[in-house]
Amino acid sequence: GGGGAAAADTSRGWGSGSSSGEDEDSVDGLGWVVEGAVLEARRDHVLVALDRKASDRLDAQLAMPGAARVLWRLDQSVKDVTAARQKEAIVRLTSWSSGNRAQDAPPGEVLVRLVVAASSSNAPLIADQPPLWVRDPQWRDMARAALASQTNLNSSQRRAVAQAMVKSFTLWQGPPGTGKTRTLLALVCVFLATTSLPHARAAMGPLLACADTNAAADNLVQGLVARG
Repeated sequence: GGGGAAAADTSRGWGSGSSSGEDEDSVDGLGWVVEGAVLEARRDHVLVALDRKASDRLDAQLAMPGAARVLWRLDQSVKDVTAARQKEAIVRLTSWSSGNRAQDAPPGEVLVRLVVAASSSNAPLIADQPPLWVRDPQWRDMARAALASQTNLNSSQRRAVAQAMVKSFTLWQGPPGTGKTRTLLALVCVFLATTSLPHARAAMGPLLACADTNAAADNLVQGLVARG
C-alpha cells in the first residue's frame, strides 16, 4: 500500500496523438502515461486508484478501436509528497515561532525538538535523557510489570522496548519482517498500562501513534484492537 504506479502505452503515438513523445503526459517517448496509487497487488491483478481526469481519459482511450491490441507497461514509482511533508515537519520542529515558544511547550516536546536540531554528536546525548515521569519509582515498577506481560517479544525486541521506555527519543530501524510493528505495539501497551497512575497520565499527556501511510496506520490500529 502507499506505492505509486505508472501505466504506459508502449505503442508510440497511440492515444496521445504524438509519436514523438512530446505530449505532456508522455514519458521517455512513450505514447501516453497515466499515474495512480496502488491499492492492492495480487498475483493475478493490480488495483490502481486514479483521479477523475486520468480515469475518464483512460476509459476513452480503452474504448478506441484497436485498444485491445495495445501493449501496456506498468512501472512502480515513489511519489515524493510524503517525503516532502516529512522534511517540512522536521524543519518546523527545529524552529520556534512567536506563537509557539519553547518556554510554553511541554518538556518532552522541547527535548524532541532539540534532538532534531542538534548536531550528530549531541543528538544521542539529548535523546538519552529520561522523560520526567520515568523518575517516579512507582511508574518504573508498573512499566516493568507491563513489559513482562508482553509474551510475544524476542529478546532483542524486549530490550528495544525497555530502552525506549526510559528515553526521550528512540529510532528503530530494520528490514521488513523483523517485528518493528510488534515491538511498537508492545511499547504502546506499556505506556497505556502506566497511565493508570494519575500523576503519570498528567505528565505524559495524550498518547499518539501515527504513521506516514494509511496502510501502516491500519496495521497499528488492527494490532491495538487485537490486543484489546
